[in-house]
Amino acid sequence: MARILVDMVHPADVNFYKNALSRLREGNEILITVLERGDLLSFARAEYPGFNIVPLGKHRRGKLGKLFGLILRELGFVSLFIKQKFDIVTSFGFYPAIAAKLFFTRSVLFYDDYEHKSNFALCRMFADKLVIPASVPYRSRKTVTYNGYKELAYLKGFKDGSRKGKHVFVRDVAPISLNYKDLKRTDFTSAFRELKKRGYKIYYYPEEGYSGEYGGMVELVKPPFPGFYETIAGARAVITSGDTIAREAALLGVPAIYTGGRVMSVNSSLEKEGLIIPSQDVLTAFDSLESPEHYRKKAKAVVSGLEDTTEVILRELL
Repeated sequence: MARILVDMVHPADVNFYKNALSRLREGNEILITVLERGDLLSFARAEYPGFNIVPLGKHRRGKLGKLFGLILRELGFVSLFIKQKFDIVTSFGFYPAIAAKLFFTRSVLFYDDYEHKSNFALCRMFADKLVIPASVPYRSRKTVTYNGYKELAYLKGFKDGSRKGKHVFVRDVAPISLNYKDLKRTDFTSAFRELKKRGYKIYYYPEEGYSGEYGGMVELVKPPFPGFYETIAGARAVITSGDTIAREAALLGVPAIYTGGRVMSVNSSLEKEGLIIPSQDVLTAFDSLESPEHYRKKAKAVVSGLEDTTEVILRELL
């Protein structure tokens, strides 16, 4: 039996580990630590019933706030490691690996945001093993690469029971994470008005700070949201400033109009395939879309040649 600590700081982390942990829970002791960030804790509890989940640290704004939060969170990990011994710690990012070094505990970190230089450097520095997609242009004795995306840990083999209907899905991230600190949020008012006029239902999923400016034009989405990926899979398009949902949509065969403005190595092949469409002009990009079948065929061809990331997680942890 192995004692495993799994740290989660983002909604995508909850999805990333779900299939792997469902298989690892038998015969192993698993503790999940979760950053208190928006609805993340309630989302994790809903997705991991019966697991031991401990809130650890709070999400803070600004560089100084984040530094203070990091120090407090690492002290929280130290306190946890004093009380309990772990055989391995893992996360999509660096957080538990810093304290793990002090306790000679093995860390296996997963990451894909090469362009987020500070976080990537911390992963490189503190990981005993760093597992990255092959598209990330970095190699060292610590790195293990795989042919795929983190999103295929939960989307590989997705059974399309998609919610049909005339709709679009919109993810609106806030500039509260350092990788999106320079993001200028898009004003979707005119685009939403036009899409509504054309008969589209708009599912709107803001990160935080939404004050109702889109009125009756949108249906708000809040996790846990039953049928989340079925809704994305059935959309005419996904409009998103977040890169994770851009890749999720693309891999599900739905065109992702990406307004986040970041140039990322992990997105490059999906952009070349036309599945992710970087654009600040939402309506122009929307009006230029190919048929839904075009994107479904493209995605199917792409995904068929990629690894199941859950198998990668299990292989590297065990």
